[in-house]
Amino acid sequence: MIIKPPSNKVIPGAIDGRQWEVAQVDGDMNGRCDLKRAVMEIPRGDSATARLVRLHELCHAKITPRKNPALVAESAGCSHNAIQWAEDCRVSYAIRLCDSCDDALSADELKEVFKQVPAGDLRTLASFYLAHFFLPVVREGILTAAVDSGRFTMADRESVNATVARLLDDSFGPFLRNGSRRSMIAKPTGFMKITVPLAQAFDMEYPPRPENPTPEQREEMETQKRVQRVTAQKGWGKLKGVEVMAMPNRIRPKRAIGRRFYDVGVVPSAVHRMTIDNQIFSTKVKVKGGTILCDASGSMHYKLSDFKRIISEAPAATIAFYAGRAGKGGIVIAARNGMAADPQHVMRHIRETLGGGNEVDAPALRWLIKQPGPHYWVSDEEVGARGMAFGKHKAGWNECNAICLAARVMRAENITELKMK
Repeated sequence: MIIKPPSNKVIPGAIDGRQWEVAQVDGDMNGRCDLKRAVMEIPRGDSATARLVRLHELCHAKITPRKNPALVAESAGCSHNAIQWAEDCRVSYAIRLCDSCDDALSADELKEVFKQVPAGDLRTLASFYLAHFFLPVVREGILTAAVDSGRFTMADRESVNATVARLLDDSFGPFLRNGSRRSMIAKPTGFMKITVPLAQAFDMEYPPRPENPTPEQREEMETQKRVQRVTAQKGWGKLKGVEVMAMPNRIRPKRAIGRRFYDVGVVPSAVHRMTIDNQIFSTKVKVKGGTILCDASGSMHYKLSDFKRIISEAPAATIAFYAGRAGKGGIVIAARNGMAADPQHVMRHIRETLGGGNEVDAPALRWLIKQPGPHYWVSDEEVGARGMAFGKHKAGWNECNAICLAARVMRAENITELKMK
């Protein structure tokens, strides 16, 4: 038996017939592939990690379409980084079908990676975990090193593991269940069917962090971290998406949007007050708003008068309903920006398309806390899904309650009792 020595040279031109510029760089974890310009950087070492990186970049040349990821991200409404991480995940899946890379990314290498990660940065941990999820030994090593580094807790580990597994089941599950595993290697069609939806879902679970966050944004990021640490129960239905209903009813607020006037400022906006009280500078008064998530299961009932009361008190409020059946559900937005749909039409639409059950209580709440606050939840809290205990003080209710406590969600048993802040 002849054993061939390992090679650290790659020939991407053999894949697509183009003239590639290939450069070898230091560092076993350094690699880059510019598909448009046919430029590839690969590590010159011969360790298991270096071989994994070379195989990863070659797989990009094989299955990743020559699209500008920044333009794809802009059209998809997600971040550029999320597109890259999701595509890395799809590439890792293809690598798992081609070769074994279990010896790559040793504990020492992973510890060096996590030394550069801010403590509690779940988005970074989840992105690294997502990109290597289909390499089982590497995946486990990532979570272990994350905790051992002292940057993350066991709760962070469990949260990231459960969330990423759920996202991947939503994205890759149909392909795996339909037996089309090889199609993701043979054709690049999986980019639009898998990578883009996965990137969108990832950004919803782990929103991008602003470069110079305001105090309000910092508080929101801390809220997101607290909710991400709430363990997701198994059995919830799949949240299929968010639909916006037609809103023909314009509802006037109780009073016009106001302004406060001052005698100091920068740009005068009320010169006519100079002879009255000299308060020629003004700022807009913040309009009450927020997001209201309403349980639309069979036990709940809503009227147009409820919509009118809320929108007249809080003109910027968004009212959304959720329901589900048979392991899936969805969210319907029925009012926002002073406009509202007909409640009877909304309920009829929900019954016909989503069903009259719960199924997605916790996933819908996780969607709620990513919307503009303050946050409200209208429900009798008799929550649950197929395959789990139903009702208050059960496992599903405990998760919903923990989300509400972590995000300071205000609750009401019916929309009539709802008090807007």
